[in-house]
Amino acid sequence: MSILGLTIRKLREEANLSIEDLAKELSVSKNLIRNIENGYLNADADFTEKAAAFFGVTPEYLRASIAGFEPAFLPKGYCCVNIFESKAIETGVLCESDVIDRIVIQTSDEHEDYIAMLVKNNLLSNCRIYAGDTVVIARRSIAENGDVCLISFPDQSVDLRKFYRDGTKVTLFTDSKEEDLPSLTYDISNSSYKVLGKVVKLIANM
Repeated sequence: MSILGLTIRKLREEANLSIEDLAKELSVSKNLIRNIENGYLNADADFTEKAAAFFGVTPEYLRASIAGFEPAFLPKGYCCVNIFESKAIETGVLCESDVIDRIVIQTSDEHEDYIAMLVKNNLLSNCRIYAGDTVVIARRSIAENGDVCLISFPDQSVDLRKFYRDGTKVTLFTDSKEEDLPSLTYDISNSSYKVLGKVVKLIANM
């Protein structure tokens, strides 16, 4: 779930409202409310402003209250993950000022290290990953065939690719037909690319 979804659920329950009640108040479907609360959809600006006005808070408060989020809100077995743009991840040094939002995910491994990234293109549309979506990445340097991974390239850019190894060759696939965004094949001994992590969760954009 997202921080926004978690906060909306908390405010809704404090107001003794059902999902159906809130949907009626905001003139949206109950499925939309349910999907936002459960983290299946990112809320757009229009929804966030409507919900903030209804609950008497600011949109910033709903969008994580990044400065005022209280970890005590987190249910047991959940963790809070920072969301970054890819250009921030490219620097290799992530700062609090680079955080654009936070998301809450369920995890069975409290020692796993996660980051989340706002997707900037449609290179993996066959995997149903589109620009504007958010992907949660478990940080690790090893990938298995079929994994969607965050890759660091020789020019220091980072992007998502589907990983496949065949013998001594590794291919990093895209779904793009554009000549400047091809799938790339490397020898396994080539250290010019790095696997930064594996996508473990996708949150679609509204």
